[in-house]
Amino acid sequence: MTSSTTTSAFESAIVGFVASLDDLQVDATRDAFEICRAMIDVDGMLTDEELLRFVEVFAPKIPGLQTKTPAELRRSKFFTRTRTFLQQPSPLFHRLVGSDQADHGCRAATYLTRAVELMHTIASLDAHVSHVELAAIDGFRKVLTTAANDAGVPAQLSDDHGTNARRTTEEPQSLRELIAELDSLIGLEPVKQRVRQLCDLLTIMQMRRERGLMVPAMTHHLAFVGNPGTGKTTVARLIGRIYRALGLLEKGHLVEVDRADLVAGYVGQTATKVDEVIASAVDGVLLIDEAYGLVRGTDEYGAEAVDALVKRMEDHRDRVVIILTGYPDELNALLDSNPGLRSRIARVIEFPDYTDEELVAIFARTAAASGYGSGMVLETVRRRFASTPRDRQFGNGRAARQLFEDMMIEHASRVAQMDYPSERDLVELLPEDLPAIA
Repeated sequence: MTSSTTTSAFESAIVGFVASLDDLQVDATRDAFEICRAMIDVDGMLTDEELLRFVEVFAPKIPGLQTKTPAELRRSKFFTRTRTFLQQPSPLFHRLVGSDQADHGCRAATYLTRAVELMHTIASLDAHVSHVELAAIDGFRKVLTTAANDAGVPAQLSDDHGTNARRTTEEPQSLRELIAELDSLIGLEPVKQRVRQLCDLLTIMQMRRERGLMVPAMTHHLAFVGNPGTGKTTVARLIGRIYRALGLLEKGHLVEVDRADLVAGYVGQTATKVDEVIASAVDGVLLIDEAYGLVRGTDEYGAEAVDALVKRMEDHRDRVVIILTGYPDELNALLDSNPGLRSRIARVIEFPDYTDEELVAIFARTAAASGYGSGMVLETVRRRFASTPRDRQFGNGRAARQLFEDMMIEHASRVAQMDYPSERDLVELLPEDLPAIA
């Protein structure tokens, strides 16, 4: 890929950002310039590839820039601390938010979408995509999203840009829709951040691939560590759909297994079972729950399963994404016990326990989805969660859903005693529906 092609892609991203803001193109050009400087500065590397492309694009607008070499730019203060631009919304973004408030527009969402696309392009200019660049992209996205949400205006463009187009169930969802679904999950902020960064990385790698730039070999397998009920399976299912949207997987379906599905009772049969499971997950995601259960003491069958799994993780790394899940200590011990397994896991993502307030929100969302009103019981529910021990048996989100089901039964018993229950009686949960602690 020639440098002129890379420069053209860079320039196209800038033009797309500026042109999307119609009559504000002077201010948009200024913001595009600052975003570019900030992204080049953010990891402190200031590589020749980044600086040469920057000069080629901006030299016509900045006198004297054309003659600057990368070494001279690095010695100058031209990029010093420009990364601070990404720490807060620009005056232009605030103006766009104000305009959206006035006429229910989507200018702020357009700015955010184009800005992230521009940042992806800048990160793809050189051979190294650092975790600092990914964090900067996610951080700027979060800054703008928070500002838009606080003002009550859209932070994301609808996938059809306002049309009434409908998609059949066979068509994949867009990445934008899937990230919105991820963001709608209650709690899990560290997990959302890691998944968004993963999406940014894969997007940048795809851009590099399309331009003929070097793309390093990558493993996509993951480990999700956390207590039960913390959303690991929900996020794994989303990962499959996200990878499908990114073109990494053809189907993106989820296959869930545990030790019993992988380990045979006779020597030599375990590898066959592993192959059968892998075959069922081809072009999708294989989730192995409580993966540390594969190895129990000196269990040779479990060890055979791990050895077979490690080999298949490498052989099929472009067709299957394997996610190991389980308790933090046990799963980390499993990874430490097998260097081959550890080396094939791209990332370990930690799922935190839900707070009391997050559990109440899960309870309320579950009730609403089932057609029940919960407003009169939320404080009672919060006190129940606050007094519940958080040991290994605590179910987190599962506990919130179970509590709703228990209260639904108590509610039914109470309302069944009424001669003429009103519609409100039939749908409203009351504090007396909270079951006694067993």
